[in-house]
Amino acid sequence: MPEGVWGENISGGVLAYVWEVLYNKYEKKAGDCMDVQVGDILQMKKAHPCGGNMFSVKRVGMDFRIHCDTCGHEVMVPRAKVEKNIKKIFRGGVEVEKNPPKPSKTTG
Repeated sequence: MPEGVWGENISGGVLAYVWEVLYNKYEKKAGDCMDVQVGDILQMKKAHPCGGNMFSVKRVGMDFRIHCDTCGHEVMVPRAKVEKNIKKIFRGGVEVEKNPPKPSKTTG
């Protein structure tokens, strides 16, 4: 039986429960991510220290490489942090929805 942080025994049931809670809390399902593409312009909720709040997307993945359109500074930021702080997304000069509706499952 595994030992806990302070040396006491932890039953398998409690450990399994804790693992399940943590896994479900941080699990991202396919399709939960915003539709952000390289070349998009992001208007953020908070401004960069230079005062600008518009950023160009240079790289997309688990991290985003974004480029401040005001001062030219490039930063790597975790996807979750960027998605949380996006106010608007512009693609080709036109605003797009942050969370486009998921296609409905129809049987037929």
